[in-house]
Amino acid sequence: LLWTDKEGYLYFHDRVGDTYRWKGENVSTTEVEATITTSLKEEVDECVAYGVSVPGCEGKAGMLLIKPAATISTGREGSF
Repeated sequence: LLWTDKEGYLYFHDRVGDTYRWKGENVSTTEVEATITTSLKEEVDECVAYGVSVPGCEGKAGMLLIKPAATISTGREGSF
């Protein structure tokens, strides 16, 4: 994500893995993150989506790291 030149200046390179492939389809991590945070804005404070390798499967499966909101409504249990 960051790299340093000879003078010691830091540069932002890019986010690693903005997309992943699952069953022949390209999946955008930013679209997944936006969908989750928009759909569950009361329950989710932040989330990060990324692809993980699954042994025996082509491509990568999606995984989410979710930071729940400070207060979570209990009325939506089982709807995820």
